[in-house]
This record gives sequence, structure tokens and C-alpha cells, in this order.
Amino acid sequence: MKIDKVTGKQKKAIAAAVQKARPNGHHGGCSSGLQRIVQDALFKNRCETAKTPHTAQQTIRFKQMYRDGICKVTDRLYTKTIQFFDINYQLAQNEDKTAIFENYCDFLNYFDSTIKVQLSFLNQVGDTEEFMKQLEIQSQDDDFDDIRREYSEMLKNQLAKISPTSSQFINPLDINLNYSDEDNPLALKSDFILSMCELIVGGKAGLEPIEKTIIDRCVRMVYRDYLNSPDTVEMPILQDLYNLILKQTEPEAQRIATALEMYVTGSLNVFNHRTNVDLNNRLICFDIKELGKQLKKLGMLVVQDAVWNRVTVNRAEHKSTRYYIDEFHLLLKEEQTAAYSCEIWKRFRKWGGIPTGLTQNVKDLLASREIENIFENSDFIYMLNQAGGDRQILAKQLNISPHQLSYVTNSGAGEGLIFFGNIIIPFVDKFPKDMELYRIMTTRLEETENK
Repeated sequence: MKIDKVTGKQKKAIAAAVQKARPNGHHGGCSSGLQRIVQDALFKNRCETAKTPHTAQQTIRFKQMYRDGICKVTDRLYTKTIQFFDINYQLAQNEDKTAIFENYCDFLNYFDSTIKVQLSFLNQVGDTEEFMKQLEIQSQDDDFDDIRREYSEMLKNQLAKISPTSSQFINPLDINLNYSDEDNPLALKSDFILSMCELIVGGKAGLEPIEKTIIDRCVRMVYRDYLNSPDTVEMPILQDLYNLILKQTEPEAQRIATALEMYVTGSLNVFNHRTNVDLNNRLICFDIKELGKQLKKLGMLVVQDAVWNRVTVNRAEHKSTRYYIDEFHLLLKEEQTAAYSCEIWKRFRKWGGIPTGLTQNVKDLLASREIENIFENSDFIYMLNQAGGDRQILAKQLNISPHQLSYVTNSGAGEGLIFFGNIIIPFVDKFPKDMELYRIMTTRLEETENK
């Protein structure tokens, strides 16, 4: 009998069949009956082996997988899996929220009553430890490992997360003696605090002249001890300003104090603490996305003032300060934050600051009345691929010719226009994908899975 190469499982089946067929103690040759038993055992075992799935298609039954990722399970059932990052609905503009909702409704209405459809959303909550691992720059066992470790620590330690539940705080009343060019830095600080109070108290009509006078008076009083002895007296906080306003006799003072109460002793008192973020580090990232609707505008204003404080300190030490603002259009949406942002933008250039605004919502950015002042005080614009409507607005605003506009029309990654003074230059910037920096910075879904 010819027997092909068998597996371990088949050998056990043959041995069991032989043992069953032999009389007790008999060790003779292979009879024809025994041969049939062995052949039957092999055939049965092969049939069982054939049932064992060896491929994904045998395990998960489907008929065809198309190039676009749609899987044909049966003649009448198809599936598709899509991986995507979530959209921060809370931060979106009202028109964007409406568009998102309407597009989702249109998608659902596409399926009539004769079509069976099931949507499954698997949401993965962010893991803080996993996020910190992404900030780790892996060592390469070369002479640059010390630098990698230094930058890893900078990235890990300087994520300043400001939220109602955070233990990290920024004091909006922080000030230093270099806060302005004037001998008395209070004039500029008072302007900031007036902008802050206008967000809290003012409403659509803004602060009344009497209210502004009361706030300015209390600002000068609250810093009196600190300016007399800045090395020994603790920095005042919002509570100190609130207490002084309460002591004023004007009826308007009570209105101001009542509006401030929620931000001092109420549930939104996140800015009523002394700063415990180490602002002396070389790299700081302010994360304010979890502040919520009531605190978001105030948070943007306070962070800008904290950066301005740092700019003034660095200027005294003959250092430049680079300031990157993501979702820059949000700062220009509200009148109070837009006016202060524009003032800060102009001041930065004089004080050695290098502000950079980043946004994908060009329409919202250009809708601000302050954008012309921002552009006039900007030497460099880096423009990537733009949507059709945005291109027309930018072409008019920045005097872009139709030929130049073609470089930001359906352009690839790393392609666009550079504006430097009066010069407009098309560029192609292909970042090498085999570099460590690319691995750290990429946000492509298919490239971030194994980070």
C-alpha cells in the first residue's frame, strides 16, 4: 500500500485504526482488511482537515472584496468599514454644525424603506498613557540620543491642559515689570483685564464707561503691593480683584461683581488660581479644547496674555518667542478676542515675537474685520490646497492671479504657494517619509496605527 506523507494527526488516526483491527498480541503484516481500514481512516481525516479554515475568506464567509473596500457577503448583503478621526462638533461654527447635521440626514434619507441598512460606530476613547508614548522620541543608539531624550521630556512635561477638571492653572492677573514699554506696565494690563471683563460682563452692548472706570480703578489698586515689592508679595488673583470691586460704592460695581462671581467662587473658577504651569520651559503647549462653551473665549484670551508675558520676559533677555495658534479663526470670531488678538499680533513683531496662525476654515478667517490688519502685519503666508469658494475669496484678498491660483487647486500634499512680502512663489515640499520626524508628525490614519 502506498501512503503519502501524513501529518501528526493522520498518524494518530492510522495507529488507532491498526490497533483496533489487530487481534490481541498480533504483530503480523498488513492484511487487505486492515488496508481498507487505514484508507478509510485517512480519507475521513482528510475530510475533517479540509473543513478546517486556513484563510480569512474561509473563516469569515464572503463572496468578493472590491478594490474600494466594499465587501460582498451575499448577493444581497454588502459591508464596508471606515476608520476616521472624530470631528470636534463643539468647536465647529454654527454653519458647520448645520452642514454636518444636514449631510448626515441626507445620508440616512438615501436609504428608502426597501433597503436594510445597519450602522455600527465603534468609538475609541483616547488613552493618556498611549498619547504620552506617541510623544516619546525613540533612541537610536547614536550621538544624538541625549537630544532625543531632552526633547521627549520637553514634549511630555509641557502639555498644559487647561479645563474645569484640570489641576493645571494660569493666572490671568500675572504681570511682570517688562509688561510694556511704559514706566508703568498697568496701562497695558488694564486694557487686557477690561477685554476679559467685557467677555464676562459686557454682553452685546459691552461695558459702560462707568463700569470701565470702576474696573480700571480696582486694577491699579490690586497691583499696588506687588509693584511696590514684586519679589516678596504674591501675585494677585481674580478673587482679589473681585473683592475690591465689591467694596466700591457705585451700583454698577455690584453688577460687575455679580457677573464675576461664577468665575471666582462658582463652578467656572478655573482662572481663579495662581499659575502652576512652568512657563520658563523652552516648549509649552496650551490645550484648552475641554474648557467648554462658557470658558472657551475667556481661555483663548488668557492664554494669549500668558504668552505675551513670556514674550516680554524673553525680550529683556534678547530672545525671540515663537507662538503657534491652531484654529486661528476662532480667535477672530468674537469682537473682544479679535481686537486683542490683532493688537497682540502687531505688538509681537516689535517685541521679538514670531506669531503663526494656522487654520483650515478660510471663510471664517476672512470674515473677521481684523483680518486686514493681521495680513498687513504678516511677512509670510504658506498656502496649501484650497476649496473652490475659499480660492475666490483669497484671490481677491491677496491679489492672486489665475495662474498662481492653479497651484492651490486640487494640488497634492506639500504643494502650494508661498507669499513673502510682495513675492508669490509656487512650491513642492515632499517631506522624506523615512525620517524620524516624519514618523512623529504624521497624522495619516494608515501611518499612525503602529506609532
